[in-house]
Amino acid sequence: ILKALDYALLDTGKITKKDLPESSDQYGEYINKYLLHKDEKLGKRFKMLYNTIYLAGYHWRLRKNKDYINLDFENVKEFFQKLGVKIED
Repeated sequence: ILKALDYALLDTGKITKKDLPESSDQYGEYINKYLLHKDEKLGKRFKMLYNTIYLAGYHWRLRKNKDYINLDFENVKEFFQKLGVKIED
């Protein structure tokens, strides 16, 4: 997700690679500053995905059910599409 955000941020032409965010909070700020024109809810979607996948899934290991994980991947796919990042199944 962060790499897709990097790609989308660089694609705006408003920042350089050295200016990319370094924390989840900075990503939220950059989404609000540079990417909301793509979808007004991108900031909220990013926070939800970050909390679900990284914190609950990876860090706390709470997301073990296959159905929940598949739903998480569908949400990530939708997020990528909103960013304009093309993905393949």
